[in-house]
Amino acid sequence: MDKDNRPLAQVAPKIRAAAMDWWLKFFENKNSAASWALEEIPYLVDVTLARMRGRFSRGELMMMVDVLNGHQAVISYMSHGTTGHHIGLSIMDSFEIYPGLYEEKWGVGKDTFLDKLRACTRWELACLELWIAGFWNGRFNEEKFMEDWLNILLEDNTETKGGDK
Repeated sequence: MDKDNRPLAQVAPKIRAAAMDWWLKFFENKNSAASWALEEIPYLVDVTLARMRGRFSRGELMMMVDVLNGHQAVISYMSHGTTGHHIGLSIMDSFEIYPGLYEEKWGVGKDTFLDKLRACTRWELACLELWIAGFWNGRFNEEKFMEDWLNILLEDNTETKGGDK
């Protein structure tokens, strides 16, 4: 049982042999490697997103969600080495293909927004891609879902109550 009294979930992901070889440099067997990755990476993503709070404006976040509509499909077929590249390329292409459209629709500045994306690490971009996929896999038609989801990355105007920011 896990800490909320639910049975542990059985998963059996398939990965490339080279990826497994990499994990086995750190873990004695594939099960401990998979367990660590599946348990700890969500925590690391959440911490990264929390540290990115306030970096992007509401309009920039809305543009990301808009441009990467259906991004959960992209995640399902990402090939090795492409994670973290889709968001920057998609945003840049959108500005080039539809000049002025997104600036007007979401009130964003092209150069400022692209500079913010360029300043992100590859891991941060990958986390943003997961955040976007989570939006489209979520209950985005439900009341308050969009606000709750945006608030994961929007700056909190309340005082910080301890912890790092």
